[in-house]
Amino acid sequence: SNSPWLDAMPLGLATSVTERLGAILKYGAMIPKKALTEANWNAAGAEGWQFTSKGPDGVREALSTMQRRALENNSLGITKPEIFGMTYVWLSSKKNTKELEPVRSVFRDHYLATMRAIPGELLFGEPVANAKFSTPATIARIANVDVRTFRNLLIGKGIITCAEHSDGEGGIGDTISHDLGISVANEMKEA
Repeated sequence: SNSPWLDAMPLGLATSVTERLGAILKYGAMIPKKALTEANWNAAGAEGWQFTSKGPDGVREALSTMQRRALENNSLGITKPEIFGMTYVWLSSKKNTKELEPVRSVFRDHYLATMRAIPGELLFGEPVANAKFSTPATIARIANVDVRTFRNLLIGKGIITCAEHSDGEGGIGDTISHDLGISVANEMKEA
């Protein structure tokens, strides 16, 4: 395949990740696997190959495209399955953990670099040790401060705007730097 990343995988895994990414990109994140015909899977494989053939960087490009499309269709409260579709369910499974790890690690690293996470939550098979981004609600819970007061402080400091107010927990909207949020929450507790 001329892709060392794909070539290092068993053929079935390389095919599955290519087809699943392609299916989501071509038919949308919420397409049921069973709804796809053989011709759909072939088209999905061709679509996915444009990304997986480039290795992890290509997969990250596909994931960014999925995130961008999810945001265009639904601005707040987007869940992981609504972004990553059937690949999220597949990669979150407890089956074949060792075989899936090369794919899971790319998804996990990309997710943690671009989206909010909750320390301790399972993300593509592993617990999140350190979150780069979190919601104000998650940070308030971790820091044991009142979420409304914390949000108001974040708004007052210009870290979030009133328009970003959301109580959703798994999507893209209403996301702040986890470290910055913890620092502001600690300031709040000391005041």
